[in-house]
Amino acid sequence: MLTSKQLNQKIATFGKTTAAMREDMQTILVNAAAHAYQHGDVTFFDRLFENASGVNRLRATEWVREFGFATLTKEGKFKFSRETRAKFDFKDGLECYNWLQLNARPWWSKEEDMGDIAKKLDVAARIKSLASQIKNASNKNTQVTIDATEINAAMAMLKDAILAEVDAPATVDTAARIAA
Repeated sequence: MLTSKQLNQKIATFGKTTAAMREDMQTILVNAAAHAYQHGDVTFFDRLFENASGVNRLRATEWVREFGFATLTKEGKFKFSRETRAKFDFKDGLECYNWLQLNARPWWSKEEDMGDIAKKLDVAARIKSLASQIKNASNKNTQVTIDATEINAAMAMLKDAILAEVDAPATVDTAARIAA
């Protein structure tokens, strides 16, 4: 097991390595985008993503779609986007590169911070917590009020909220069973 000092050193090194990896990937993305603009060739994106395990590929793919003149196919390969290229009028790849260096956001900039992650609402966890509170109420001498009319109204509100949030068939079926 690592000592506290060793663990702190590992964490500091990891932070530096992560920052360097992000910058390296940004450099590759910008250059691959400029290459795609000039040559219509997006194979550098494919090669990058084949070697980019351990990074947020979703964020990087969003960057490519926004700035890289490419879209991701169902087969998991990038395809040159003539439509995106037509929106720009750079004289060549170098001018595109210079513009991207000044204007393209870092590929990782849309990542959630820990506060955003903590704020996510897990409906199932909330329901389980409520069930546990009701179950444990008698052990804590807590009075539990059960009003069937109010519970039915609350369940209908829950169903409506779920239906409004997600229109996936599994969620709709679940909401229908909840309300029944």
